[in-house]
This record gives sequence, structure tokens and C-alpha cells, in this order.
Amino acid sequence: FDLLDTDPSISDVKKKFIRAFPKAGIETASKYLYKILMRALRLYEAERNIENKLLSLIADVRILFERGITSRCFVEIERGKRLALTYEKFLIYAILSKLELQFLQALQFSDVDEAQLLEKQGSVADIIQKELNINNQSCLFELVHFRYLHQGVVRSKKESVQLNDLLLEEVQLKARQFRSFQSEKLHLHFQSFYFLMSGDSEQSLKEFYALDALLEKNKIYSDNDPFHYIYLLNGVLTTLRFIKRYADMSHFIHRLEGLTTSSETAQLLKHHSVFIHKTALLIDAKNFNAAAILLKNETTEDKRIPLNIASLNLLQKLIVFFWISDFSSALKTYQKIQNIPQVYLPHQVYTLSRLLYLLIHLELNNDDLLSYSIRSLTLKLKKSYRLFQLEKLTIEMLKKWIADNEVKKRKETITFYCNEIKNLENDHYEIQLLGLFDFNSWGQKKFLDLTKP
Repeated sequence: FDLLDTDPSISDVKKKFIRAFPKAGIETASKYLYKILMRALRLYEAERNIENKLLSLIADVRILFERGITSRCFVEIERGKRLALTYEKFLIYAILSKLELQFLQALQFSDVDEAQLLEKQGSVADIIQKELNINNQSCLFELVHFRYLHQGVVRSKKESVQLNDLLLEEVQLKARQFRSFQSEKLHLHFQSFYFLMSGDSEQSLKEFYALDALLEKNKIYSDNDPFHYIYLLNGVLTTLRFIKRYADMSHFIHRLEGLTTSSETAQLLKHHSVFIHKTALLIDAKNFNAAAILLKNETTEDKRIPLNIASLNLLQKLIVFFWISDFSSALKTYQKIQNIPQVYLPHQVYTLSRLLYLLIHLELNNDDLLSYSIRSLTLKLKKSYRLFQLEKLTIEMLKKWIADNEVKKRKETITFYCNEIKNLENDHYEIQLLGLFDFNSWGQKKFLDLTKP
């Protein structure tokens, strides 16, 4: 452990270990060290959140029963069941209840009558049904969240219909659901992401605010789940950006920065989320130099977070490098995005990065490479049925640009492109992608470049 703690090089650690303990096997030693560390960490984490406390309690009651301390065992089971109900940990309540019945049977039901036994059995059935209902709600939220992360906002009527099917199922399930914090949290989270995906930013924001109020009112539950809180703040910030309420964004970025959690995974997710939203504020304010400084100070490795989050991080970097005309860094960043497996790459990141890649080669006057890349992207988007208006318009503009290099014709091409982009800003299927990169501003800048002698 001391060698690993002081030397970052695994190969150096192996050499030092072999020199210090020539008769020992490093593989055996490392496996044993892993067991020791995990045992120590389990003890350390045992009291840090309610779920760990309850899982430790389950282990305790087993030990108490096996050692014959049965009276204390049942006292601890009752305490655990009360805690599980208070914090809505229904699955753990069911485990404790089944253990109680198992222990009672082993003792030949000496301390209960038939009515009490039936009541205990009935409580298990009721609690399992509650857990099943919450699980069904959770599945719907996970599905809509998955679609949002991987597909982005709906960009066609077909996608809108598919999303509406999920909404109908969620509404029907909510009508049959009992009232609880978990149920209400999942309902509001589903609704907020549904409206965010469907392009109704104002309604999405209302749902996010209602969810925020619910979490603030029920900190007894939410303090044990930092990830849902991060999802909430990410959703609020994303929605605020699209409706251009930048002052409110600063407030929620500050709240996200102030989140404290013992989970290193949550801390990394928080860090990258803060970076993404801070960069977005600077990009939309066209303060690209400040955004570039923020990029320079960003040192966390992309591989330490989920690849879909890493891709959003890289997309922000690509956009900043594009605007400051650092096309070499932009191309390197684009290549990192392309190295992410397609299954982990949100479609909006894939599409926007590919379009920016084309614009970079336009800026660099690489017409031959640009022509090939246009054909490749068009084929790819057609095969995936994701060739929407913004993509079509940009590809057509680029084809015309290559076809005629006369300045007058290119100015006409760019003017037409900017006018069409302005029209797309009223299309709720297109506006969300347009909100990530200002194609109109780029077109106007390119037009001014063409007028220079």
C-alpha cells in the first residue's frame, strides 16, 4: 500500500516490491490488499448514509440470531423496519420482514399468534407491491433519461409520437400509484425531462422547479442521493440556457458548485457539469477568450467520467476552439469525440461535432477533403434517419460553396444560409440544436470575411 501511495508508476511499484520481497508473489499480495482495503472502506462507509446503516443492520441481526441473542435480534429488526419505512427503503424493509419470519419459524412461532403472523405476512406483500410500483416509475424515468442523453430532443413528429407513448404510460401509472416522496420525485423528474425533450422549455422549467422544491422540503431523503440532485440542476441549467435566462443560470451554477458529497463519482460528475455550464455561459456571451482560459485550467481526465458526459465536455471545447480560430486544437478535440464508441455518443454531440468539422475545413479551404466529408456525413445521417433541416441546410450550403469559388456567389450562398437559419429559429424541432452553436453568427462573420479585400 505504501508503495502504491507514493509512486504513480505501476511498473516501478512492481520492481520495488520484488526487490523488497523477492519470495512473495505480487499478484497474491495485491489481491489480499484489495480485500483489506475493501473491508476497511466498508467499515468507514457503514454510518455515512441510511442505506449503508440498514445493510449493516441486516448483517447485525443475522449475527445476533446465530449467537442466540434472539430478543435483541427482534428489537433491531423492528428498529430497522422503522428506519426503512421512514426513508422509503421498501426493499430493505422486505428483507428485514422476511428475516423476521424466517427467525420466527426457526423458533417455532413461540412469541406470535396466528393473527400477528398473518399481519406480518401481509405487510411484506404490501411493501413489495409499493416497491414494484416505484420500480415501474423508475423504469419509465430511466428510459426517458436514456433517450435524452443518447438521442437528445425530439426533432420529428415520429420521435414526438414515440415520446408521447411514454408520457401516456407514466400518467396511467401515476394515477394508480400511492403517494410517497420517491413516487413524486420520479414523476416530476420524468415530466421535466419529457417537456425538455419535447421542446417545451417553459413547462420543463416549472417541473424542475417543483422537483427542486420537493427535494428542499425533504432533505431527509435527498441528502442520500446526490446524483438525482445533480440531474436536477443539470436539467434546470440546460433549460435556462435555451430560454436565455442567463442571470438565473449563474445562481444554479453556484448551487451546483456548492454541492458536497462523499461520493467521488458524484464529485467528478459535478465538476464536469459545472465546467459545461460555465463554458456555455461564456460561449453564449461571445466571451470566447475567457472560455479559452477556462479550457486551459480544465485538467480532469475525460476517461474518469461516463463517456456521454466526456463527449459533452469535449463538444464545449471544440466549440470554443472553433470560435477562437484554433483549428488545430479543434481538429484534435474532434478526433477525441470520434474515438468515443457510437453507443455512448449522444446524437446531438455527434451531429454538431460533424457539422463543425465540415465548417473547420471550409475555414481552412480544404475543399477536396470537405467534399468527401460531406458525402460521408450525408450517407451516415440518411442511414440513421437523422438528416433534419439544420443538417440539410448546412450540407447544401457547403456543396454550393465548393461548386463556385467566386466571391459574389459565395456571398449569396452565405446570405441565403443565414436567412434560412433565422427561419429555423422558430421551429421547436430545430431550436435546441441551434442553441448549442450559433450558426447564424458564424454565417454573418463569414460574410464579413468575404467582403474584406
